[in-house]
Amino acid sequence: MDSPWQGKHVLVTGGLGFLGSHFVTELLAHGAYVSAVTRRAHPRRCTWLPENGNLRVLEFDPLDGTRLRAALCRATPRLDAIVHCAGMDGNAEFKRRHSTEILNVNVRLAANVLNGARDAGIATVVMASSAETNPGPAQVPFVPGRSVDGYARSKACAEFLAELHRKQHGTRTFLPRFANLYGPRDCFGDAARVIPAMLTRILAGDAVEVWGDGQQLRSFIHVTDAVRATLQIAAQDREHLVTIGTAETISIVDLAGLLFGLLGVPEQITTLATGGRQPQGRALDVSVMNRLTDFTPRTLRDGLAETIRWYRAEHGGRQPPPYAIRGT
Repeated sequence: MDSPWQGKHVLVTGGLGFLGSHFVTELLAHGAYVSAVTRRAHPRRCTWLPENGNLRVLEFDPLDGTRLRAALCRATPRLDAIVHCAGMDGNAEFKRRHSTEILNVNVRLAANVLNGARDAGIATVVMASSAETNPGPAQVPFVPGRSVDGYARSKACAEFLAELHRKQHGTRTFLPRFANLYGPRDCFGDAARVIPAMLTRILAGDAVEVWGDGQQLRSFIHVTDAVRATLQIAAQDREHLVTIGTAETISIVDLAGLLFGLLGVPEQITTLATGGRQPQGRALDVSVMNRLTDFTPRTLRDGLAETIRWYRAEHGGRQPPPYAIRGT
């Protein structure tokens, strides 16, 4: 059966990054023609992408709205869709320290992509959003004023811009609200998210540090499952705001224990006092995603085992270099 993405011309921002590179890989597997936009074509990250005549890599910063608009308007043949993955992200501490910059960068990127799509007559824009925009039950619109997190606010603003473009300009926007993503090609370094940060410390022989009592619940989805679900739902055009995740939750301390067990290393977990209350988390309502997709995402245990195999193959016994979160 032919894929609805077969033969489509798609531009992916952040195309050599963690999430974007998986979109590129999956779209190529569906028979799409893909332009992967990156600020710099890092040689190691280029090896993540398959050798495919349908792929081209474009090296420029999408924060440059003029350059992005030119690339979109001059694309031949005209692009059918944009998948927007570029942006600033990181762990909780990184987000706290850089909230202003994150908000500024991510909103500018979203505006550049949406305005460029409008001017170039591109029908479909998929914009990676986050379940963090949603303080209540899944699928409920974010209410401004409930968060001082620049990252969550940036995603909420991007969603609002996308809704305006959908209503005023007829752009077919799709907003997948991702749970915590993990899997191969994730970013390491000072701003690493919780799973690669824990993984790095355990393999270095260090203790994993957990804030508070470690009972905060988190929901994760393997990045390839998230991409697969997104492309299926976006192609249907039945829902345009969907939480992408699983109903499975795990506490931070249990996550650390699971990683120690999968790595076959004795547990070393240190709890740290924190001055502020840590978000407790909740199970996500992923009923819409489950209704519109034809597969069951892998369990966290299975996904982590796969991630560990990739990590060992990619880095061996070496510590990975600290790649920046933005710049993909």
